[in-house]
Amino acid sequence: MMERMEPKKFWILLKKEIDCWWENDAEEKRSKFEDLTQRTCLMIPLLVTLGRNNGYHVETEAYPRLDVGYYSACTPEWSKWSFEVAIEHENQPYQAWCDECSKLMAINAGLKVLISYYSETNEELNKEIEEFLSIYESRLYHQVDDKYLFVFIPLCKFNETDQYAVYEFSNNKLQKFDNGEKS
Repeated sequence: MMERMEPKKFWILLKKEIDCWWENDAEEKRSKFEDLTQRTCLMIPLLVTLGRNNGYHVETEAYPRLDVGYYSACTPEWSKWSFEVAIEHENQPYQAWCDECSKLMAINAGLKVLISYYSETNEELNKEIEEFLSIYESRLYHQVDDKYLFVFIPLCKFNETDQYAVYEFSNNKLQKFDNGEKS
């Protein structure tokens, strides 16, 4: 049986993957990343690589139209695989990521990950996180031991992973990470 991917471990692996990714052709990637429509096209292959490098069977645009899903195995027999990590990437800061969170709430996965963007100020980000908490609390039913990881990338510093705002939400508690560690 595959070991559950914990939010902290996923963030450390993702941070390392992103840092390595930016090492080559940074200026070309920066110009593409500044185009909102290109962000998903750039991030999805990185997330696919991360999953495969960690032993998962990876699907993109999998049911129910998730950007990326990591599975324990590739088999049509439902009893022989589990949905390990569900990932949504939202290009637009503050526009639709609450919809993406609502989609993640409906999925039974070991870890639910949202990657989105925020401006330099934390005021809007804090407001959006409060919106997620409100939506979560409004749901009558939750999966036992829900675990979420929120990775918010600053619009102007997307190549500086130390500037990312990263949160874990589990056991009805929200905790901010500081460079891969809970603060």
